[in-house]
Amino acid sequence: MPRKYLKTLLGAILTFVVGSLLFPQYIWAVSNSPIIQNLKATKDASDLPAYDSPIPVVILVIKGALGIVAVLFFVMILIAGFKWMTAGGNTEIIDKAKKNITSAVIGLIIIMFAYVITFFVLNMILNPTGS
Repeated sequence: MPRKYLKTLLGAILTFVVGSLLFPQYIWAVSNSPIIQNLKATKDASDLPAYDSPIPVVILVIKGALGIVAVLFFVMILIAGFKWMTAGGNTEIIDKAKKNITSAVIGLIIIMFAYVITFFVLNMILNPTGS
């Protein structure tokens, strides 16, 4: 495995580990802050629909962003497939299209795993008892 890939993999693992250790403490600190308590009091007094914490909004933003990125990777696959089909036997263009398709499929798989991990982690934060 080339050194550059090893560094990238190590960086991704380190980011995931540090993030998974710090994210729950951040959510706990945010949910117990005076600002959130004031938001809850204002929501209760106003009888308007509102969120108790920013977590549901963050969930929607993350899911939306991952969905948009997944659509972009799918479009990349379609464009690369079109280039491959219209290459007319030019091996240089075909090789580029194959590389683009491979990269887009890898990106799509990464986005799918990111979506699953995000869904699992946020469910664990929102429902710590499992109910």
